[in-house]
Amino acid sequence: MTMTNYWQEFIALGGSLVMIPAAMAIFIWLSAGRAWGMAWLWGLLFSVGLAIVAATQIAFIGWGVKISAIDFQGFSGQSMRTSAAMPLLFYLTLQNASRSLRISGVLFGILFAAMMGFAVSAHDTHSASEAIGGCALGYAISLGFIALSRPMKQ
Repeated sequence: MTMTNYWQEFIALGGSLVMIPAAMAIFIWLSAGRAWGMAWLWGLLFSVGLAIVAATQIAFIGWGVKISAIDFQGFSGQSMRTSAAMPLLFYLTLQNASRSLRISGVLFGILFAAMMGFAVSAHDTHSASEAIGGCALGYAISLGFIALSRPMKQ
């Protein structure tokens, strides 16, 4: 298998077939723990992220809306989904671990998502600005959820 094939396999991890079930697993996990408010907050934030990605891509495809100066045609869905789900998956998985391990897990999720942004940009799936924008949107969702959910845990 060539290096390009490895990157294509990695990019597939950010696809809808992997990250939407991951997002649903987060919702189910929170619901199973009877953290109803957190589950619905997660569902809302992730859905808004998906809607923003779709809106920017539809605006480009339908009406040619883009920002030529930065080569931006729409947020990268792979980058957004990965950066929204992965830091949160590690945060939740390590909920009972030490604070430093939880932070390390979130940082690993952030790094994993940054690698996704790099991969979609390097392999011409998206421009750098689209990948960076998708990551920024996803990070706002996952880190925003973590910040907003902290008071709900009590």
